[in-house]
Amino acid sequence: LLSRIPQHRVKVIHAESLRRNPEETYHLIFNFLDVPQLDPALLSQRDVNVRPEGVLPDLDLCHPSHEGTLSRLKEIFATEYIEMQRLLELSGSPVPLSFQKRQTRCDRQHSESKK
Repeated sequence: LLSRIPQHRVKVIHAESLRRNPEETYHLIFNFLDVPQLDPALLSQRDVNVRPEGVLPDLDLCHPSHEGTLSRLKEIFATEYIEMQRLLELSGSPVPLSFQKRQTRCDRQHSESKK
């Protein structure tokens, strides 16, 4: 990406930043785009990347029966995690702790369900 588009025109933001700190993250985005800030009350905090409860297990990568597949995907994409973290750091965006630990939404889901 940065080989084709100048770094000053790219802002990389991890989705967790929007979930955990939506106002701050939108503020960074609007500043980067040099557009007026929106009223925080207008910003949606709906998480569009999470499947609703009751999804069939064969369609849900987070289902325990897919643990091996998830582990294999983490191995396959290990270098992409490293590159993505580098891009987040280069663009000045926060790198969420869960991302630094290479935790997926499935890992977060499993740890929350154990509480």
